[in-house]
Amino acid sequence: MIVPDSPVPLVGFRIWGVVQSPSGPRLQSASSGFSGGTTLWTPYQAFGASCLAARDCGAAPNPAHNCGVHSFRTLDDALRWAGDIARVRPVVIGTVRLWGKVVESVRGWRAELAYPNRLLSGPQIEPLAAAYGVACDG
Repeated sequence: MIVPDSPVPLVGFRIWGVVQSPSGPRLQSASSGFSGGTTLWTPYQAFGASCLAARDCGAAPNPAHNCGVHSFRTLDDALRWAGDIARVRPVVIGTVRLWGKVVESVRGWRAELAYPNRLLSGPQIEPLAAAYGVACDG
């Protein structure tokens, strides 16, 4: 199901990886590097989805593909996925605002545009929250 554009962004749960930059810690898509791209989230800029498949579908999120900015509907689903990915790299759990074209799935959404909303737990969440101008529970 495709959710139409709305003046109010959806809010879902998301997992990010943490990387160091010359400006301090930054958020990166947690699966970055596994699926063929480096997806660093820039502070104060919307993160735009792109298709990282070998054959780019041309319009992320595409209902017939798996591309888009992923988020979970529930914190429990996000935590289950975080447990798997955290074995490989440090992760931050938080909420994310989603807008533009949005594709709904059983466990959440895939969106065209996104920005962190609140950081809930993980390493360095206070400096990360400050860098992105969002609240944190740290």
